[in-house]
Formats: sequence, C-alpha cells, structure tokens
Amino acid sequence: MKVIVVSEENHGNIGVAKDFPSAIDFLVAEDWIAEDSVYFGFDDPHLTHPKTLKELFGEEWKKTLKELSKEKASWFFDGSFYFDEVEVFGA
Repeated sequence: MKVIVVSEENHGNIGVAKDFPSAIDFLVAEDWIAEDSVYFGFDDPHLTHPKTLKELFGEEWKKTLKELSKEKASWFFDGSFYFDEVEVFGA
C-alpha cells in the first residue's frame, strides 16, 4: 500500500496520509495551513504578489488544493511542504 509522507521545510516529517487529499486535510486540521496562509499564485510568473489561499482559490480553497496534481502541488508548496509517496509493508 502506498501512503503520502508530509514533510515541512524546517520540521521534517510531520504526518502520513492515505492520499493527497487526505494530506491537505491533515495540514488544515493540524493548523499548518489556513485560509489566511500566504503563498504565490500559479498566475504570478515573477513571484512578486503573495496572496492568501482564500484570495488565490476563493471560498473553496481546500477543495481546490485537494484537486491539484502532485506535480502542481509540489511546485505550489515548494519551500514549505513536500509530499512523498512511499510504499508501506506489513500484514
């Protein structure tokens, strides 16, 4: 079975989730991200105008984050969160 290990730039591994949407749920539930968390948007090629997640994605910011591809999420969260898919073995 594969799971997602969530890491943070300064704290290392902070959680494990069954899939990427659950990893976003984890980050929200554990207060790692919120609607007022500030990031740069996909539409800002020069990375000059940081906005809150709610400003970037609207009221449905959590849903929108959950729908990102792994590649897009890796780019968006680069420098803060990382999502590594790893195999878990056991009975």
